[in-house]
Amino acid sequence: MKSELLMNRLYCQVTDRGTSDHNEGFTLLELLIVVIIVGILAAIAVPNLLGQIDKARYSEAKTQMSCLAKELLANRYEKGSFPPDVSRDTRPSGMNCFYTQASGKVPFDSKYDYDNSSNASTCYIQIVFLGKNIEKEVPNNVNGLYPQAGIYEYRDINPSSDDLVYSLGTNPLGVGC
Repeated sequence: MKSELLMNRLYCQVTDRGTSDHNEGFTLLELLIVVIIVGILAAIAVPNLLGQIDKARYSEAKTQMSCLAKELLANRYEKGSFPPDVSRDTRPSGMNCFYTQASGKVPFDSKYDYDNSSNASTCYIQIVFLGKNIEKEVPNNVNGLYPQAGIYEYRDINPSSDDLVYSLGTNPLGVGC
């Protein structure tokens, strides 16, 4: 019986933290501080997240351009020449990796442009991704803009540009177009 009374007393002390009119919960000030802290963290995180999304889309564009470049080189080996120059957002004949804006597979719903610029002595092939703004800042038919094969960011030449250029180089494969 004594132990029952002792347990009952301890239980009451633990559950009844005094008999004052003290309501439990958060004050308005505490909630305001938490909301401000969450807002500050969101202001820091959201721009970084959006930047990472853009990076992923440009990376996808580079992958698509690389696929198209491989197809172009295979076409050159098989048929002896590259496809002729076509209009922007138009698929060169026989190229399956060239996605048009209508396909919905181009990052930022942008466009690609295939340029075949050749004359009697040189050949220059490039694929241009028009970037987020869908405007082409890279000049058309410029022989040797990037004489070495590879992917280039045109912002190195024009800081306001967001175009990517995949160059097959000047006089690819040591032969004409």
